[in-house]
Amino acid sequence: MTVQQMMQAFPVLQKLLELPLPVRKAHKIFSLAKIFNEQRTFFSKEEYKLIEKYHAKVMDNGGIQFQSPEDKMGFAKDHQELMEYELAECEAIELSFDELQNIELTPKDILLLEGVINIIE
Repeated sequence: MTVQQMMQAFPVLQKLLELPLPVRKAHKIFSLAKIFNEQRTFFSKEEYKLIEKYHAKVMDNGGIQFQSPEDKMGFAKDHQELMEYELAECEAIELSFDELQNIELTPKDILLLEGVINIIE
C-alpha cells in the first residue's frame, strides 16, 4: 500500500472504526488506524520539509504558493515520489459483506478503500 492510498483511505477508515465487528477484525481495523495515524504524522512532516526545501508558502486556503516555476516542478516531483512510497507494515484487511451490513458506504468509499480493505463474499 502506498502513502497516497493510505491518505485517500483514511477518512473512510474512520467510518469503519465505528462498525461493530468480531473482536479480531475490530482489532485489525484499530491496528491499521493506529499505523495510519503514525504514518500520516510522519509523512506530513516530510511534506513540510519539501515545502521548506522549495521555498514555498502554505496559503490560508491550504494551497501552496511557490516563488518560481522551477520550485513548483521540483516540489511536484519529490511530492509524487513521497506519495508513491510503499508502506511495508500495512496489510490489507478482509471484511465480508455481512460484516459491513451495519454501515453505509458510497461507491467512492469502496474505491478509496481498494488495497486497504478487501471486501469478500
